[in-house]
Amino acid sequence: GLWASRQRALKNTNSLQKNREDALQEIGFQWEGSSCNAPANISYEMKWNGWLNLLKKYKSVHGNCEVPFNHFEDGRNLGLWASRQRALKNTNSLQKNREDALQEIGFQWEGSSCNAPANISYEMKWNGWLNLLKKYKSVHGNCEVPFNHFEDGRNLGLWASRQ
Repeated sequence: GLWASRQRALKNTNSLQKNREDALQEIGFQWEGSSCNAPANISYEMKWNGWLNLLKKYKSVHGNCEVPFNHFEDGRNLGLWASRQRALKNTNSLQKNREDALQEIGFQWEGSSCNAPANISYEMKWNGWLNLLKKYKSVHGNCEVPFNHFEDGRNLGLWASRQ
C-alpha cells in the first residue's frame, strides 16, 4: 500500500528511523516494490489536498477546525490526520506551504480538544500500528493490507494507505 511505499521511499533517502527499519526488517517487510492500494496517478500532494478539503468541509459544518481525534469524515479518520499534522509541525517536519494552508483556515495547533491523549506520543501510536501490522502478517503471511481491513477494531488498511 501507500504506507509501505512511503516506508520504502524513506529508507531509500536514508530518512527512515533505524528502529523502524529494523522493526520492518524483522517481520520480513518487502523493500522492493509491491502493489499499492492507491491509484498510481494520485500524488501524495493531491492526497494531502484531499485531506485539507475534508477539513474545510468539517469547518463549514462545525464552524472550527477542532476535529475530535476519532472523527471520521467521508469514511476517513480526519481527527487522526489533524493530529498527525500537529505532530509534523512539532517536529519541524510539516512543509511550510502545508502549514500556511492550515493556518489560513484557522487550524488549531495547540490546546485543541481534538489532540490525542497527551500521554500517547506519535512514536507510541506508530508502534501500535506496527504491532497490528505484525499481527496481520502472522495471519496472512504478508504486509499487503487490503484498504478496508480492520484489525482489533481499527482500520489497518486505511492507516496503511495513508502513511
